[in-house]
Amino acid sequence: MFKLPETSNFSMNNYFHCLPDPQDLEESYSRCRLMGLPVELSNPKKIISSETLSPIIISNAHLINTVGCIIDSTILPEIKECIFILCNPDLVALKIFAHPDVLDSAEKSGMKPGTVFTEESCGTNALCLAKKHCKVVAIKSQDHYCNLFRHICCAASPVRDAAGNIPTFPYQHITR
Repeated sequence: MFKLPETSNFSMNNYFHCLPDPQDLEESYSRCRLMGLPVELSNPKKIISSETLSPIIISNAHLINTVGCIIDSTILPEIKECIFILCNPDLVALKIFAHPDVLDSAEKSGMKPGTVFTEESCGTNALCLAKKHCKVVAIKSQDHYCNLFRHICCAASPVRDAAGNIPTFPYQHITR
């Protein structure tokens, strides 16, 4: 199971203003219960195949490369204990950025390109709530619905352009 090192400097106090309203959390929990999602879930329910993921990656190559340049050169050298997940609007992980040791551990827990971070697949999480509310959302470890993320704190934000808008990407929807 993925676990941040004990030396982590990450603090939820930095993201207090981004915590979801208790009603938003309860609504997400209710959706998870209605879907029959087990609280005991320890791996994502949906990870798309490499054949399905490949055209999605190709259509988002510019975004992946642009974000990768920023994260690899400025963020990862400074913050070695965090993972950064770049998703398309369907919440399919396009790329996971992390220190190699952290990346290996995250991948063993099912956090890898192709993982679908929707409530249906992973329960209540920062990625699905950030998408739903179009804003930065932080989730405390104990506020995740499933055991999958109960050991980590998460923060997520929609990707925005220079004007602050959420752009329409040249991504391909996955078939349901």
